[in-house]
Amino acid sequence: MLLAKHDKQSQTLAHLYGKHLSLGHKLNSDLQPFVKGGVGEPVTFSLNAAPVVFHRQIVGEDRWHLQLQQATTLSNQLDYSKLLATVKSEKGVRSALDLCCFHSNKALEAIKAFPSSEARAALENIAFAVAKF
Repeated sequence: MLLAKHDKQSQTLAHLYGKHLSLGHKLNSDLQPFVKGGVGEPVTFSLNAAPVVFHRQIVGEDRWHLQLQQATTLSNQLDYSKLLATVKSEKGVRSALDLCCFHSNKALEAIKAFPSSEARAALENIAFAVAKF
């Protein structure tokens, strides 16, 4: 936007669109193991994924450590399927979904200030897609 010599307001709105879109995309990516229903597929996810972080905040560190111990096998491996079920049993996934939708909506708000065009419609479709599961 700067290189194309758009005004400061347009630059700010484009920045807000990009910021919220990228945050929504990251949340969408973090949520995938928790919302897709592949039966029999191996489950892995980061312990720093948004649903897990929200879960940890909700249940507290002591309970989280107990849940990690309960999901650890005798060979000292983490049973991700068991941990996934544990995280899904609380509100961490819902909190991450809500935050993903929030960022998608904020991106849409920012892009609405631009004149209607095919380019804007494409950017709106991208923002809508971030919040679809």
